[in-house]
Amino acid sequence: MKRSSKKSGSQAVNKIMEERSRFVIVAIDFAKKSMKVQASLDRDTVAWKRGLDVDNTQDGLELLLGKLDGICRKWRVKPGRLIFGGEDPAPYAMPFIESLKRRGFLFIAVSALKASINRDNTRASSDLLDLDGIAETMRKGVVRDIEASSSVYTELRQACRARQQADDMEICIGNQIRRIADLVFLELLDEKVSGLTPLGSASLALLEQGMTPARLQKMTDVALLKLLRKCGAVRPEEVLHSLRKIALRALPAPQDLGYLQETLKCKIATLRTIRQEIACNERQMARCLLQTPCAWLLTIPGAGVVLVANVIAELGDPVRWRSVEQVFSYAGCARRQKQTGGPDKEPHGIGMPKNCNRRLKNALLQLAYHVGTTPHPAGKSTETGGSHRLLQHYQKVEARGGCSKLATARLLLRIGFQMVRSETPYQPPWDGNEELPSKETRIAWMNAAMETAISKVRKPDLDGIPDDANKIKAFKKFAKEYADNVDSANL
Repeated sequence: MKRSSKKSGSQAVNKIMEERSRFVIVAIDFAKKSMKVQASLDRDTVAWKRGLDVDNTQDGLELLLGKLDGICRKWRVKPGRLIFGGEDPAPYAMPFIESLKRRGFLFIAVSALKASINRDNTRASSDLLDLDGIAETMRKGVVRDIEASSSVYTELRQACRARQQADDMEICIGNQIRRIADLVFLELLDEKVSGLTPLGSASLALLEQGMTPARLQKMTDVALLKLLRKCGAVRPEEVLHSLRKIALRALPAPQDLGYLQETLKCKIATLRTIRQEIACNERQMARCLLQTPCAWLLTIPGAGVVLVANVIAELGDPVRWRSVEQVFSYAGCARRQKQTGGPDKEPHGIGMPKNCNRRLKNALLQLAYHVGTTPHPAGKSTETGGSHRLLQHYQKVEARGGCSKLATARLLLRIGFQMVRSETPYQPPWDGNEELPSKETRIAWMNAAMETAISKVRKPDLDGIPDDANKIKAFKKFAKEYADNVDSANL
């Protein structure tokens, strides 16, 4: 069998393909009820002329494995040399995949775009053509491993994706509330005029209770002040004065005021539910992040749980991370270059790539901006002034008019890779210098780094997490050992 010289993204697949023994590729076209399966020894040797229909059930799984057992005996292939694969699986396909993996079989994923390119016919489409494209892509080694659904990185990715969807819904519902509020009580959600935080607890409580300019004018100052305090308004006396001014110049309410207020109550209830979901997702993100070595990234100033979790959710297990340059290019942050006219001609830039992981790119650039503009919390209690390596680099590139976010993102990846692989915190600005500050300054710097990292976690539910996997305990242990071992002359 002809083997591809190109290394795939799966070490297990590489190991099987590098051996001289035969192996069988089993391509699966997933569907909710009935799936199409084809087994092939090579490009011309297939098991079933029209493919095999398999139900997405336990009986379907047993049927498939029974058929494959006969195929392996016919082709003289060892049962352990079966490679299952399919396009990026949907959630309904994961139980079937997990059942295969529990039986000891290998399952890999292929890109739907690559599978469509490798089909025999790129113009037509059918189940058999799709299976042919999947099998050929697997044969070329353009594959990747699928993490188990119980993996902490899979749970982290699910929580991050769910939070992003909830954010979009929050923005949508918030815009609808603003439009209705402009009809019911104009300028109430304008913070500069009313003094209330737009869509904050106080403004939402007033709208939910049916507050209108006409009703506000009928209320006494004492009753209105009591209501504002009950709603949690900041500086209620100033807000009361502002609301009186708004009510005096307000126009009459629309005729369908009752319907608008009823709709407003429903949308406010929906907004609160979405915010509860966002808080639930953030707790899950923090819980998952604290069980990985990537939690040490929280010791970087400006690196919060949400941004760090989104970056790690897209990169996955650090064991599978490649070089900094490959990750930087995968995120779409490396500028493309083009060279024509021979080797003597200088290459010229053609802009940023569009085909990239946009979730990773957005999270990485936002994280670079935050860490590049946030001083270290130890600057208030030490003579360092809050300066650190990433902050200095961001300011240096910004001063010369360069791409500060991109440059800081590259340096952040380089530093982050070392931190995660060695499971150490963000190093102080004097690291590597011959002259060291006092012992008290170094201890204060490290204590501030550890305390800040712990404070970024919003008290997630840590029940069921082993102590050796809980990085909060690792933060505290590191700070204690650092204080015990630090010396005024040398670390």
